[in-house]
Amino acid sequence: MRRFGTAPWTLALAAGPWLQLYLGSMKPADVVTMVLEAKRLKLPGVVFHAGPRSLVRAAPNCAGLARTHGVAFAWAIGADGEEDSDRSRLAVEEKAECLADVCERFAPAFAIVNAESQWDSDKGDADDMDEAGALRMGARFRARCPRVVVIDQPWFAMDSHGEERKTAKALGEGGTFAGFPSDEFASWVEARAPQVYFRNFGIGDRTAYPRIVAWHERDWAKHDTSLARLGLVRPRTYTLQGYGHHLRPQDFVDALLWLRDRVSILWWDHEYVRRWPVTAACIEAVNRIVREGHAPQGREPRECVRSWQRSLGLVGADVDGLCGWGTIECAGIARRP
Repeated sequence: MRRFGTAPWTLALAAGPWLQLYLGSMKPADVVTMVLEAKRLKLPGVVFHAGPRSLVRAAPNCAGLARTHGVAFAWAIGADGEEDSDRSRLAVEEKAECLADVCERFAPAFAIVNAESQWDSDKGDADDMDEAGALRMGARFRARCPRVVVIDQPWFAMDSHGEERKTAKALGEGGTFAGFPSDEFASWVEARAPQVYFRNFGIGDRTAYPRIVAWHERDWAKHDTSLARLGLVRPRTYTLQGYGHHLRPQDFVDALLWLRDRVSILWWDHEYVRRWPVTAACIEAVNRIVREGHAPQGREPRECVRSWQRSLGLVGADVDGLCGWGTIECAGIARRP
């Protein structure tokens, strides 16, 4: 199975897992804690995520915090909402302006646009979260920020959110895909980070990880072939859940090793803070595998783990290429919760 499509990862961004902090789930002290955790784990950076106006309000403190601690940062805007907290309507143009504001005032490593379920529906003439709206949002943002690298976070299974057009239309007339405006967003982003949330399909299910990744790659191989008709194929990475890995840390470690040559995004909701030590242990395991020379370019994750397991003194059936709790404990990183 080919992963990540045919477009090479060429973006000059620090590779590794960027921690996407959902600010709506966090108090100010929580944000400080997680920025310090990102620094402790030597992550490439953090991504501050909020709704449009909320992000504008939070940006000065977030940027100041990251800069104080020497942590690189990016901005992420939740583009789904119809209304802000004060119940006033948010048009797609204002969403673009909010993202442009924080990018101009506090230059990020990159920016993320997160558009999900409301872009899948049609609520009538007043609903601007559609194909035309995605193009208007992009045009407004790019008019102010033509050089900011933008990554979006679309669905992992695109076939479930529309269909490829038999005959591609021009952008503005329907594009290559009828449904979620993936092709319209592709026209103004540099990379894609679909939400490959395999733990949503069973916390302890050993089949969930390979099954969901295979599903994603099948759908996106088809989708990229379709997007290519208008030159809209972009380099791809994954957005992963930064939680839910306490029963099968080996799946998370494997995914992070596949993604080690590029930016990856870890979505963090502070509702799961009690499980953060598990996430941190997995990240530290990957750090050690890479730092100790077990993950040269081109080596598949299971072989990277096998090499590390041998260096830890494991033998026989314990050298299985799966970085589960036995391996993590043997390395002295953490104990099984």
